[in-house]
Amino acid sequence: MQDRHSSRRSHDISNKVINGLRKPLQALWFVCLVLLGGEASAESLSASVDREELAVGETLQLTISSKLDASLGISLFNLNTLDIDSPDVTALEKDFEILDRQQNYRVQFENNVNNSLVAWTYTLSPKRPGTLTIPSLSLEDESTDPIQVAVTDAPKNPADSDLMVEMTIDKQTAYVGEQMLLTVKLLYSNELVDGQLAHPDAKGALFRQLEKQKEYSQTRAGKRFEVVERQYAVFAEDNGQLEIPAVKFSGRFVNRRFGRGRYETVASQAISVEIKDPPAAFDGRTWLPAMGFSISEKYEPDLAKLKVGESVTRTITLQGLGLESATLPPVTIETPDGVRVYPGQSETSEEVHAAGITGVRSQEYALIATSPGRFVLPEIRIAWWDVMNNEQRVAILPERVMQVVGSAADNSSPTPRQAPGSEDLSIKAEPVTAPAENVTDQASVEADSGWFWPLLSLVLALLCLLLGWAAWHYRQLSVRSPGRIAPRRNLQQSPRQQWTRHDRAVFEAMTPSRFASAYSIWLQKQSSRPEAPLNASALDSIHSKLSSLQQSCFGNAASAGGDSPDKLQAAIIGLTGEWLSQPSGPDSEQTVSATSLYPERAKSRKERH
Repeated sequence: MQDRHSSRRSHDISNKVINGLRKPLQALWFVCLVLLGGEASAESLSASVDREELAVGETLQLTISSKLDASLGISLFNLNTLDIDSPDVTALEKDFEILDRQQNYRVQFENNVNNSLVAWTYTLSPKRPGTLTIPSLSLEDESTDPIQVAVTDAPKNPADSDLMVEMTIDKQTAYVGEQMLLTVKLLYSNELVDGQLAHPDAKGALFRQLEKQKEYSQTRAGKRFEVVERQYAVFAEDNGQLEIPAVKFSGRFVNRRFGRGRYETVASQAISVEIKDPPAAFDGRTWLPAMGFSISEKYEPDLAKLKVGESVTRTITLQGLGLESATLPPVTIETPDGVRVYPGQSETSEEVHAAGITGVRSQEYALIATSPGRFVLPEIRIAWWDVMNNEQRVAILPERVMQVVGSAADNSSPTPRQAPGSEDLSIKAEPVTAPAENVTDQASVEADSGWFWPLLSLVLALLCLLLGWAAWHYRQLSVRSPGRIAPRRNLQQSPRQQWTRHDRAVFEAMTPSRFASAYSIWLQKQSSRPEAPLNASALDSIHSKLSSLQQSCFGNAASAGGDSPDKLQAAIIGLTGEWLSQPSGPDSEQTVSATSLYPERAKSRKERH
């Protein structure tokens, strides 16, 4: 009995030893095969897909596998360096887009039988609907069998999909230049690893993303989705049918239920919008389709407390809800005789909010009265189109009255305008009549002081000569000194150099409508630069042509003066070259004549020179 138990115990121990050595023996056998050397080869090539029915925008996975020969000329512990060729998949690109490629190995020996495999996995997206064929693919001397897949126009049941892209727009018809709000949503229920959502784009339209994208959760038909939402303001530039292509998303997901990762792509539906020309009922100079429009002004100082020669700054601000700032026109003001106007700095800005874009344009004007009296500044009227009620409206600035006191003789040499709120502390000199008994004494004093002024003049003349000689001597020493460093030159390009080298070519290549918007912003920046020419007459000509071009592109072409948009664009470019060729800077005579707030003082200074 004891012998029987001991033999059974010995048999169990031997089985455990054999089982324990089985895996090391298999590994040893595999190592022996490795030591035989040689390149890897593939046998028994086959192909399979994970689905045979899908919709355009969805993906499928094609797996090509082959038995892996054991003649491996590499290290057993670095399977990624297997020297094996990949199948030729060029033929797939005819009907499919290859989104991802992967190569995997499975090394397995069972009962000394090699069951090792190499597999290539391709993520494919069909390019068109219909019955598509995955052609026979070859590797070395073997080929796979063709596979047919059915591709439909849309998913059979979009509500059951785990990945969707939705694109909607708030209007089916709109005017040229009218703001439309486009919303793009990405909805997914699996865990997103990484992905890319394209931005919408279309020929003949401008897209502006509003604020940052929103991320939140939403439940649909009992299924929870993670949502990424983006909103865009869209402005059509031409009439006709605006076609907005589908927006595409591609990303890698992990299925929460099965724990498998896969690459997926999906696209939204395309959108078509009818774009109309401005209505014939609109008679404004510039086409302004907006949800709201306003014009306002402010003065500094008050118009009721002005003196002859004193400057007052008038700031006019335009605001358009649903308009880009570049489309807001410059305001031309008229003044009565006796009041001069000098255009100042112009600024544009935009506010982005849930309702879209609000464009803002502010323009400053310096007004100077050259004679006393009561002057009436005419009202300003700007017509715009109310897209909410589909009718024309007019924004109005009422007329203003300027009350000017004093006389031109009292202000022949006007002083700079005081800051608001400050008081005039100057003391006016009054004539004083000396008593009769002091006339003789005063005459004797004046006679005694007659030598003082000639002597003072002589001393000042000698000081001027001495300073002139010192300046000349210092210049000579500077020229002769071999180690003196020349002052650093100003390397900043002048507006004329920038226009010649770059801006002119860019503006000439633009379409008239795009030029009208871009040039307006460029002109504002150049006009505000200190070194820019300040030629009021040249700027007035440019603004006049630019207003005609904007009217021709966005308003009624009949009121644009008869010139075509191309001719107006060429004329503006030519006038810009002439304007920038004028002298500039604070020492220029042109600056004095165009921007001086005190014309009489400038005139007297010019006569002295």
